Amino acid sequence: MKNKVFWTRIMEIAVILAVMAFFACDNGSTNSGGETGSETEGETGDKTLSGTITISPSSAKVGTELTAVYSGSEAITYQWKQGTTNVGTNANKYTPAEAGYYTVTVSASGYVSKTSGVNVTNYYIGDIGPGGGMVFYDKGNVSDGWRYLEAALENIYPNMQWASPAFYPSAHTYGTGDWVDIPGTEEAIGTGKANTAAILAIDANAPAAKACVDYRGGDKDDWFLPSKNELYRIYDNRNRFPVIIDSGTFSSSTQKNISNAWVYSFAYNQWLSDGGSALKAEYNCVRPVRAF
Repeated sequence: MKNKVFWTRIMEIAVILAVMAFFACDNGSTNSGGETGSETEGETGDKTLSGTITISPSSAKVGTELTAVYSGSEAITYQWKQGTTNVGTNANKYTPAEAGYYTVTVSASGYVSKTSGVNVTNYYIGDIGPGGGMVFYDKGNVSDGWRYLEAALENIYPNMQWASPAFYPSAHTYGTGDWVDIPGTEEAIGTGKANTAAILAIDANAPAAKACVDYRGGDKDDWFLPSKNELYRIYDNRNRFPVIIDSGTFSSSTQKNISNAWVYSFAYNQWLSDGGSALKAEYNCVRPVRAF
């Protein structure tokens, strides 16, 4: 009888020890601060990384650069994922091109890895874009490296000409040359950037185009003069801007003919006729645009 009691006690102690070991392992898999620790494939160590991971910003829009900061001293690598898909490797920065939940995992040989995540959402018409302008166009998906167009919240001051003086005749103020054709400019949405480059390839000092390229709103360096149809979309959403655009004649980057550009009157809701303010030598409002 005594032997039976003895072995019963031994079995009870063994069960208690097994349960305690199970919970000790389970508690070690979750780190404070909402970070989830997980074994990374190929790692055999079980040491805990000394630091924590933070992602900035903590919530973001598509096209916003995410930055992961690890506070520990270990030599780590980074792995970004959208869902279960790897999207960026061994860099602490990543710029998402579409909405979703993104995670970054930091790993070091012999250590349990740590993961942190952030939710990335789409932009909507009227939102402030990454360049500090207002989003006025969404084509619905990313193609050719962009989905949205944003326009600066203010015009570039003062009003300026489409062509520089060497590219229009002396019959107009300051003119020293003659009208010059700028071939290849298009009207469609998505062509403003190429139009701007085409203008400056021939007339390197074209005031309106050059002012847009030199603009640095939001520390971005990819602004351009909008095409005809891009400019009209700005007009279409004029009431969504923080300061409503209800007046002024605005230049597009689309040439109409050798002496005129497509210029839109926001006050009268119409494209201007040849001559007058549509002439490349005339001064009109300029509103920079960028794609992202």
